[in-house]
Order: sequence, then structure tokens, then C-alpha cells
Amino acid sequence: MKPQTRILLAIMASFIGMLVLKWTWLADLFGVAYHIERTGSMITFEYFVGVVAVAILGYVFYKAPIWCAAWFMFGPMIVTHIVHIVRFGIPQQLLLEVAVLAMLTIPYIVVAYAAAYLRRRSLGPDPAGKGI
Repeated sequence: MKPQTRILLAIMASFIGMLVLKWTWLADLFGVAYHIERTGSMITFEYFVGVVAVAILGYVFYKAPIWCAAWFMFGPMIVTHIVHIVRFGIPQQLLLEVAVLAMLTIPYIVVAYAAAYLRRRSLGPDPAGKGI
């Protein structure tokens, strides 16, 4: 896959990740009022909506599902952490946050890869003979 295609996929997956995972942050940024009752859980409904979004990304871009899933989480994390660091400085538990986000990315990668596998199976054998 060409580097330009990978860059475009990373930007698109990051944008979709921002819309799905960080919609509250974007709403605050633009001054939109909302109210959602939250518990203390790290995994919220956005995470499950993200599973569907990553499955669609993996199915559509079946040649780079892991790349799409990783950037779905990594892109929004970069943007929000850069803004936070500029405004407030480096968080005390930055490494812990990054490690937890990396662990939360693993199911996204599995779902995207499974969707890409299903897409490849539905397309039939590869005419170039590279296999699935």
C-alpha cells in the first residue's frame, strides 16, 4: 500500500475516532450543551459505538484493518493530549493513560481484522495467488 494511502487512512480513521470517541470534547470545544449521566467506568457507550465504526473501517479498508483500528484510537488520543499538555502541562499519569488506551485498542484491532477477514472471504480467492 502506498504511503499516501496510509496517510489518508490514518487521517480518516482519526477523524472518525474523534467524532465517535471524543464527541463530548468536540461539543465542549464548540459550546454545545449536553447532559449524559456517567458512572465511574472507563468503558462507556462510545466504546461500543467505536466497535461498530472500526468493524466498518476494517470491512471497507480490508487491506489495512490494523492500521485503521490503531489510528481510530491513536489519532484522537494525540489531539486531546496535545491540547491538554499545551493548556495544563504534562499529566502526572500520562504513561498509565497511554498504556490503558493501548490495551483498549486491542479489541478494536481484533474486530477490524475479523471484518477484513470476512470481506476477503466474501471476495473469493485472490487472483494474484497471495491468499487471505
